[in-house]
Amino acid sequence: MKTKVGIIIQARLGSKRLPKKILKKINNQTIIEFLLKRLKSINFEHEIIIATTTKKEDKEILKIAKKNKVSHFCGNENDVLDRYYNCAKNFNLDIIIRITSDCPFSDAILINRMYDKFCSIDVDYLSNVINPTFPDGLDVEIFKFKLLENTWLLAKNRSEREHVTKYMINNPNIKKYNFKNEYDMSCERLTLDTSKDFKNIKDFYFLLNNPEVDNYLLINKKLKEIKNMNKLTKNNTLWNKAKKIILNGNMLLSKNPEIILPNKWPTYFSKTKRTNVWDIQNIKYSDCFMLVGSNLLGYNYKKIQNEITKVVLKGNISSLNCPEEVELSEKLINIHPWSSFTKFAKTGGEINLIALRIARSNTKKKNIAFCGYHGWHDWYLSANLTNKENLNDHLFENISTVGIPENLKNTAYQFNYKDLEGLKKLIKRKNVGVVIMEFARIKDLNITFLKNVRKLCKKYGCILIYDECTSGFREFIGGIHMKYGINPDIATFGKALGNGYPITALVAKEKLKKNAEKAFISSTNWTDRIGYVAANCTIDVMRKIRSDKIITNLHKDFCKNIKNIAKKNKLKIKIEGLIGIPVLNFIGRDNEIIKNFITQEMLKEKILASTSIYLSIFHNKIVLKKYYRNLDKIFNRIYKHKNLIELLEQPLTNKKFFRVN
Repeated sequence: MKTKVGIIIQARLGSKRLPKKILKKINNQTIIEFLLKRLKSINFEHEIIIATTTKKEDKEILKIAKKNKVSHFCGNENDVLDRYYNCAKNFNLDIIIRITSDCPFSDAILINRMYDKFCSIDVDYLSNVINPTFPDGLDVEIFKFKLLENTWLLAKNRSEREHVTKYMINNPNIKKYNFKNEYDMSCERLTLDTSKDFKNIKDFYFLLNNPEVDNYLLINKKLKEIKNMNKLTKNNTLWNKAKKIILNGNMLLSKNPEIILPNKWPTYFSKTKRTNVWDIQNIKYSDCFMLVGSNLLGYNYKKIQNEITKVVLKGNISSLNCPEEVELSEKLINIHPWSSFTKFAKTGGEINLIALRIARSNTKKKNIAFCGYHGWHDWYLSANLTNKENLNDHLFENISTVGIPENLKNTAYQFNYKDLEGLKKLIKRKNVGVVIMEFARIKDLNITFLKNVRKLCKKYGCILIYDECTSGFREFIGGIHMKYGINPDIATFGKALGNGYPITALVAKEKLKKNAEKAFISSTNWTDRIGYVAANCTIDVMRKIRSDKIITNLHKDFCKNIKNIAKKNKLKIKIEGLIGIPVLNFIGRDNEIIKNFITQEMLKEKILASTSIYLSIFHNKIVLKKYYRNLDKIFNRIYKHKNLIELLEQPLTNKKFFRVN
């Protein structure tokens, strides 16, 4: 005998929370009619039956059934189990598929797959509601008539009569199977019970490409997109609040979402591990920024975290000094044998300011010549008092001098990397006694230039400071200057030194010590022990694992892969930057637009990335596999779309901000 399958749709108009909800319209059709259209693609032989009540008001449902050429049955309003049983009995059904009329997005493809599964295994009941993984509103239950009959006979509680399958689900003796979704979407809601539900359903309807036929896989995808968008909205809500109560919204310019990806960047984090960061909604991202290069050993390096935990439990700060600062001083001087004393702070700007004060205490010529970026303090920004473009090649264009004293005008002068003659003129004409520079920036390292700067400073009696806050402990443990044997009078370090913990340091020559001791340099929080413990442990780990070699090899491998991907996609590319901080420069294309596009597309794949990357020891082949795969796709689109700005989904970010180190 042929198996008869019936899809019974439970329907009535007497809902107390939202009366006549299934007659509400979306795009000029009732909810229940929309549901019937979505069920048309069921590919096995079946009969659709609307099971309503005998109440007068529900006669309207009968009209809809007749109009749409589906069967109907009228039964008990409150004893829904009885209505289901008698409906199934009346139509001589062998297998029943239960759908409720307030779930308009019930899906034919999903029903097909669940029915195939039901027929292929030995069970009496199959559903996706036992341990839900589907959105609420895509509920499907399939069971045999014999089970329905036994349930009708044995179920006694009111709730078991009202909820047709409650007895089946709770009975351990019944053979059951739970049909699972590809990923858990059980928190999402597509059912109709309230006015808010109706609004959400209408909104969702217009987000789909073809609401009447789009299958549950597409529905899942769209709901996931909405979910992620809503989570980002929560990030944005917090950011908007921050802008009202925190000056400029946050503490670090390069963490400002408005210069990264406006309205889309996740902005706030909850936890980190190795190269991963989770935002405040617990969405996991692969991070290619690594706190602008501070976490060379990755986030939450176990040994460092353990040492930090120990001292936190013992006490972080007191009226006495912590012994760890002596230990760190000895290590740094051992690494830099040309030096004899140290000084510590928390930020790069602070330590460079201290370095300048020490240098000025040792020279009668007070003016400064600088190359690169050295912090936000007055002395540095004062360069723009004479000309607002002076800092353009060192940080970004037209930096404001609001709040900078006018009397600092003509005390700090910029020079360009490789421009030896320009520096020489400054020293001779501008009473320059201190030269501070980044040993290397994003351009190619020029050893001849650096050696000549050293000679020039010696000749004219200038104190030479190397700012290695970014470059230090990356390519070479200590600083790049150690690798090439070109020693300054003072060197400053930060970022990687503490692997994410606030600690910066300077080392200096003995000849500077006597006068330096007369300078007033002091701060309470420079004495906390966490930074010192972190730096001591970080250096020990770096030495033991030879992190400089790891980073160098990762850098080479990264550049090789990027060049291959660029070649494959017919893009001309030059890779610049420090070892461990490769920067992609696209020849003949607008790099700022490309930067925005890469960031935008990578974010969709849960990768925080741009046209540069700060490599950590955990950015191995496995971690970067996803990065390369997606970059290949992005490069292909860059090649095909000459007018790439058309593909940007948000305003172009601040074009003037270009620094990576």
